[in-house]
Amino acid sequence: IGQLKRLKHLTVYDNPLTGSLPSKLGFCEELEMLHIENTNLNGTVPDEVCMLTKIDLNSLNDEVEIFKADCAHDNETGVPFITCTCCDTCCDHITHNCF
Repeated sequence: IGQLKRLKHLTVYDNPLTGSLPSKLGFCEELEMLHIENTNLNGTVPDEVCMLTKIDLNSLNDEVEIFKADCAHDNETGVPFITCTCCDTCCDHITHNCF
């Protein structure tokens, strides 16, 4: 995926993907929107993804959800599926509520 230098939007929703988010996603320098929700991905979002230069992933924007992931504490285990320091919207993997 890191070879997709011109990738602008990546949405992975309701997909049984497992494993962790690849750090090579950080090579997608033109990425403007990343939504990873309701998957079985886990672990910590790599620094390379949070440090994308095309967008400020730490900037909140009320109109557009730039980086959305299953990083909310879920209602069953109390542990988020993904640990994220740069997501602007976190979702509960079980209830699908996002905030």
